[in-house]
This record gives sequence, structure tokens and C-alpha cells, in this order.
Amino acid sequence: MMKLLSLFGFVFLVGCAGYEPGSRMGLVDHEAPGRWSATKEGKAGIDVNWVSRIGGARARAMVDEALRINPDMKAAAERVNRAVASAKTAGATRNPQVSAGLDGSRSEQKFV
Repeated sequence: MMKLLSLFGFVFLVGCAGYEPGSRMGLVDHEAPGRWSATKEGKAGIDVNWVSRIGGARARAMVDEALRINPDMKAAAERVNRAVASAKTAGATRNPQVSAGLDGSRSEQKFV
């Protein structure tokens, strides 16, 4: 029984052993550009008007109507708002806290 436990322990420990692969940063160093730059589209940022650009005014009207009358979308937006508020409340305990207290008592001592 002891041999079986020893064998199991050995196999377990060997399975946890690993090696650190060598660094290949020297291979990449000469391939990376000296200065990164974004494309014209990347510099423009997020296109918030993509629905109108792809589908025109009719598509924009349909999306606006769907967002306005869809109760699931309203509920999802409210869940996001609640999650944000909950995250703020949960993170409040990470801030420094100050507390103070005062306690007093009076007693009569008699020495005999």
C-alpha cells in the first residue's frame, strides 16, 4: 500500500513539474516597427452612425423604433444601470474609512 501511495505521489509531483521556455524576444526585436501608427479609420474612433450609413434613413428609423418600444431592451438597459450601481457600492468598501467611538463608565471604589 505504501509503495502505491509513493508511486502516486511521485507521478503527481512529476506531472506538476514544468520548465520555463527560453525567451524569443531577440527574434522579434528587429521585426517590430519603430513607431506604431493607426490607420485613418482607426483614428476616427467608433462609428456611432453605422446604421444610417449602411441602411439609410429607413433603417435608422426602424432601429430607433425597435429600441423605443422593445421592453427587453429597456429591461436590459436597466439591468446594466443596476449592475453599475451595485459595482460602485461594492467598491465603496475599498476606500479608506474612519471611525471613532467613546465609552465611559463611573464606579465607586471602597478600600477597607
